[in-house]
Amino acid sequence: MKAFIKSLHQLCTNFFLKSQDARISLFYELKPLIYLMLPIPFLIAIFNVLGESYQLFGQSFWWIQNLGYPDSIYKLQFTILFLGESIHLLPILMLLVNFLMPSAQYSPSSDLLLQNKQSLKSFLIGVLFLMLFYPFPGSLILLWIFVNLFGYFLKRIIKNA
Repeated sequence: MKAFIKSLHQLCTNFFLKSQDARISLFYELKPLIYLMLPIPFLIAIFNVLGESYQLFGQSFWWIQNLGYPDSIYKLQFTILFLGESIHLLPILMLLVNFLMPSAQYSPSSDLLLQNKQSLKSFLIGVLFLMLFYPFPGSLILLWIFVNLFGYFLKRIIKNA
């Protein structure tokens, strides 16, 4: 245990010294999280409005019978931890859209290691969102999918311009 604590201390000391040498603040690595956290209050507000909107209850869209509830396409005979007892297609589509996003950011000549790292991050975020959004009403997940698809195609257009 002492060896682990000593190695952790050495790692933190090295990071602190490198950040001082490069004139980088200790919170420089956390800067992207700030940009990620900025839209969250707006997303929560939109989700609250859409999730409690009585106009969406009873409205159908494609295969979804009721936009006010999750889009259940198959009822299971057993319960899956965190997912419940039915299969919902929209969260799985949302996961697939999340896998598309990194391909819009990099050109084919980009660094392969960077692309792999970004793909792993995208996969983990997609799985986290799958677990988080799985019980949400279909209207909320449709909103998320279409916003992400719009962003994907917008990045593609900008990248090709």
